[in-house]
Amino acid sequence: MKTRVSVIIPIYNVYEFLEECLESVVNQTINDMELTDGYERNLQIILIDDGSTDSSPIIAKEYAQNYENIEYHHEVNQGLGHARNYGCEFAEGDYIIFLDSDDKLSPNAYEWMYKTAIRNDSDMTIGGFWRFNSKKYKISNINKIAFNGNKEKTHISESPELFYDTTAWNKLIKHSFWKKHNFQFPEGILYEDIPVTIPMHFLANNVSIVYENCYLWRIREGKSKSITQTTTEIKNLEDRLYVMGLVDKFFDENVDDERLRHVKTMKWLKTDLLIFIRKLRSMDKEQGYKIMSLIRDYIQNNIDADEFKYLNEYERLKYEYLMDDEIDKIVSILNFKAENIKETKVYQKNGHIMFNADKEVFKQSPFYIDQYIRERYNRKYIQDIEIRDDGFLIRGFMLIPGLDIKNFKDREHRFHLTNANSHKKIKIDSEDVETGNISSFNIRFGRGFSYDAAGYKIFIPFSKICDDEDFFGENRISVDFKLNGIYQSPFLSYEKKELCQNFFLGYAKKDIRQKTNMKAVIYKNTYFLIRYTLKDEIIIEALPLKNYFKEIRLDENVLKLDSDHIGNLYIYYEADSINEEEKIAFEYDNEDKSYQIDIRKLKKKPGKILCDGENSIYKSKELILLDSKYGQCLISTLNDYYLDIYYFDSLTQVLDIRQNRDRIDIDAKLYSNRFNETRSTYKADRIKTAKLYFKDDSSKENYILSDGMIDRQTGDIKFSIDFSNKEITKNLYEKIHDLYVEYAYDETSTEEEAIVNKEVDESEYDSVSKEEKENNKIEKTENEPVPVEGRNNKINEESRFSTELYLFKGDDKTISKSYYEYKVYHDLKGFLKLKVLKRWPVYEDTPGKRLKHSQISYKLFSKLPINKKRIMFESIWGGKYSCNPRYLYEYIDENYPHYECIWSFKDEHYPIKGNGKCVRRSSLKYLYYLATSKYLINNVNFKKHFIKRKGQVEIQTMHGTPLKTIGLDAPGEFPTKKSQKDYIKKNKNWDYLTVQSDYVAEISRTCFKYEKDFLKFGYPRTDILYTKNNKEDIQSIKERMGLPSDKKVILYAPTWRFKNNFDLMLDLKSFKESLKDEYILILRLHHFSAGGWKQPLDDDFVYDFSGYGSIEELYLISDILITDYSSVMFDYAILDRPIILFAYDLEEYDEKLRGFYMDIESNKPGPILHSSKEVEEAILNIEKTEMKYKDLRRSFKERFNQYECENSSEKIFNKVIDKKKNKK
Repeated sequence: MKTRVSVIIPIYNVYEFLEECLESVVNQTINDMELTDGYERNLQIILIDDGSTDSSPIIAKEYAQNYENIEYHHEVNQGLGHARNYGCEFAEGDYIIFLDSDDKLSPNAYEWMYKTAIRNDSDMTIGGFWRFNSKKYKISNINKIAFNGNKEKTHISESPELFYDTTAWNKLIKHSFWKKHNFQFPEGILYEDIPVTIPMHFLANNVSIVYENCYLWRIREGKSKSITQTTTEIKNLEDRLYVMGLVDKFFDENVDDERLRHVKTMKWLKTDLLIFIRKLRSMDKEQGYKIMSLIRDYIQNNIDADEFKYLNEYERLKYEYLMDDEIDKIVSILNFKAENIKETKVYQKNGHIMFNADKEVFKQSPFYIDQYIRERYNRKYIQDIEIRDDGFLIRGFMLIPGLDIKNFKDREHRFHLTNANSHKKIKIDSEDVETGNISSFNIRFGRGFSYDAAGYKIFIPFSKICDDEDFFGENRISVDFKLNGIYQSPFLSYEKKELCQNFFLGYAKKDIRQKTNMKAVIYKNTYFLIRYTLKDEIIIEALPLKNYFKEIRLDENVLKLDSDHIGNLYIYYEADSINEEEKIAFEYDNEDKSYQIDIRKLKKKPGKILCDGENSIYKSKELILLDSKYGQCLISTLNDYYLDIYYFDSLTQVLDIRQNRDRIDIDAKLYSNRFNETRSTYKADRIKTAKLYFKDDSSKENYILSDGMIDRQTGDIKFSIDFSNKEITKNLYEKIHDLYVEYAYDETSTEEEAIVNKEVDESEYDSVSKEEKENNKIEKTENEPVPVEGRNNKINEESRFSTELYLFKGDDKTISKSYYEYKVYHDLKGFLKLKVLKRWPVYEDTPGKRLKHSQISYKLFSKLPINKKRIMFESIWGGKYSCNPRYLYEYIDENYPHYECIWSFKDEHYPIKGNGKCVRRSSLKYLYYLATSKYLINNVNFKKHFIKRKGQVEIQTMHGTPLKTIGLDAPGEFPTKKSQKDYIKKNKNWDYLTVQSDYVAEISRTCFKYEKDFLKFGYPRTDILYTKNNKEDIQSIKERMGLPSDKKVILYAPTWRFKNNFDLMLDLKSFKESLKDEYILILRLHHFSAGGWKQPLDDDFVYDFSGYGSIEELYLISDILITDYSSVMFDYAILDRPIILFAYDLEEYDEKLRGFYMDIESNKPGPILHSSKEVEEAILNIEKTEMKYKDLRRSFKERFNQYECENSSEKIFNKVIDKKKNKK
């Protein structure tokens, strides 16, 4: 299968971290890339289980079952190297990449790396990485050394710092390059990356570097420390020396450059061997002597004694003692550096830096540390940045901690602005300034030092680089620094000038970074942008101005952009699955010197203002609101100054946003042309109410966050969100929520006012087509009144409409609580958003702590009495409020409120109906209720640590009639007898299993080894397909969903194929053209596929309900179902309505159909069609289709819905819970 990237993920006993790892892969943005040039998938995910003995295989197989592009392979444990090699055998991608299963990825990682690789045809593309644990994220020390910014094309021969880039998992590798050189990881050893990555660097045609943080490398904590984090064992050193020997051999055969051979030797001495020397401090002597002997043997056989002079003084002394087998002396030096060095007085004399030392340890006193200081302790800080109209003024200081800078004459520094692409540089003038108070920078190396003369001030004038193409793109400020004759040298220099890297200015304090990051100035024909690298180095980006506009105006109905004539200007609307791309041209007015367009031509969807196909640029980044009685134009230049345009008939402007303890206050103003005024402003008493809310896609409910207070004089509206109010926060689950305001107003106007506002002045429409004139005569929104005869006749009725909010002024506001963090901010389009993030209290804020609670606290809770009136529900591993558990709960909650109902969710704020109590999965509360509930209801299995107590009753409700073989019936599902045994043991917890038919019951006996009672009452979720299958309820559901009541509904509910890569395969344009008068189309995509499809904007035919929580309600309102191999056909058949099987890829599925329980061809409930046109024709001729397939569908229903009824929930309750004894 033609694939862009194959990711290979070896797995071994990473139960705690695996789900987090895999979630970061399946949510990669590369999955959203359009499949062109014959590609069938963007990402192939290969899971190699290296003989795990924990629950990792269960998680891995669960993902492989749920994602079409994930495959699971099991091997007997042979180590990481073998698992990677084995995984490569299955790779089909043009590129391969490795991922360790305890780490995770940044969302854009693979997309950034892939696009960079394609752009440069690189054999290898490297991504930056950070380290992290449960408490913090930090840039990796390797990253600091190995990477020095984005590089489109480079090679280790010109960037020798890449010797330190020896990890396998941050590299996207061209598959043909990998196979050409037959790369293989050595097996059965540690550090297997090194002998593969260094040769790859040398053999690659070129290497690209994506400096952004792509990979998150976990720092294991406590018992979960990884093997390579424990480097005291002799075996680890032996492995290290072995892989170093493999690299030495490669160099002997392939590398003649003495300079690069020297860099390799320095890496061995300064990094690879020093790791083990530093560990001598914590080893027993016997092990220490063995370590020293192994290192000594390697040095004597492989390293020239002359190389040691390039080490710093501490390092040289350690190796001298090592060669003499003086372990106590080495430990003394290590102890000194760990415990005393910061308190040691350093001074300068005769051109050397030194301190008074213990001769027993250091052999001499004073002890010189010139090279050590050069390598390690330069500090270059930015104290302030002033953004001026003509340049950037930067003030900061530079010093070497431990060396006084009392006079400006003691130091020298030179600054240059250096371009990353052209390498051209210009000198920047500097000025000496006093340092001032720098105590907040926490600079310490001894006490009593003076840094008064360490300050500098530089000014970067735009005039020097304006219009100079050599400075377009990234520019950095390189620094040469000398203190009392001592030069600061980079880590890789080793006194060899040709290997020096430039030092770059950086390390601005956090408040300075926040104040200046992504801030820009436009100067003449160039605009300049400040940003920061991962190392906090300052970047000054210079970009040429093209298609530049300084002023934008709205004159009545005419939008005007002031400019000389620069080309063909137009508003561009992207194509979607229904609409073609569209361009609406501006006209140029030579007299007014402006581009002009009638805003009534604009679409109510996002557009871009382009000039001859290129983006147009505004003078500043801002949101611009242009208001008239004809509507509102919102111009956003927040996205790189590019002009994005939106047209509304109403919008709410956020004037200010403030934080007050647990409350966020929002001041807003409404702009609207709905009020039949002669302008868009309105009399404030027309507004009756204003409510701030967010929409929940799963329920289509609007949840109120605040009632607005309206100032009747100014029309301003004040909202206040109180995050200490549980009634407000209880439905705020982890998500980015769009915010809206719903207005209720009195629709009061005279006919004359209405006509004035609605009639079209034909003189204003000379440039408008006849069709557009017709469309713009008197447009009525749903709630607008129709004028009534008589000049003084009034129309009095309450109308409602909603608007989005746009934040024009005010910073982001964040409120942190124990379990959640709430952030109100705006996106690049200006939309006001509410971002909710889950948090964990300190006693359960790591996977390790939660695992310990599941092992200890759960056992304690299990000693408590079981509550006979407590029922715990869970659906799809806590991810949804859905399916059979939901409808059984709703029945019990409504009819037997004296039962305490508990819901387990990954996010306990997930909205539910009724009085149920929600708890977070894996939390202490979850463990408490799991241990003390009498009844446990799930449609999958509970977590691994659940040990069913005597007296507890578990009901397995299933989550669908199985089509594909599952469980014990699926070949290769369980790699070991133990995993199969564990699975059967879990299933033995079930006391009851709900089934729709004997067909399902028979399958359950083999796939689950189920031997207990069946509840032959059908599924609780289908009850409403009987009880609400009437005109009144169907109409009510349609109204709540905002669907037209006069149209029939087609429901398209296909199964998934690839995560976030889904092609509808239906010709929606043709469907709309032929069916729109009678039908609308509802899409219910599988949640694994929904991210790969883009909803057409401003469309009245296609409605996307993929996120809607109750598919059963979608069944009820639908007149026709289109599906493929999805089990939705079983439930929908209850309604006895037409079902069309759109099996466009049946041949491709042939192999997979052998793993199905039933032959679809022999058991079809409707026609099996292979093209969009056939489906369209079947709907247009639905009566003929029905005549042909009605009897087949009824036979299908009789077989597969054998036990379905209108009161499944009641029967289950009476059979299992009430038993006619507990009912009140």
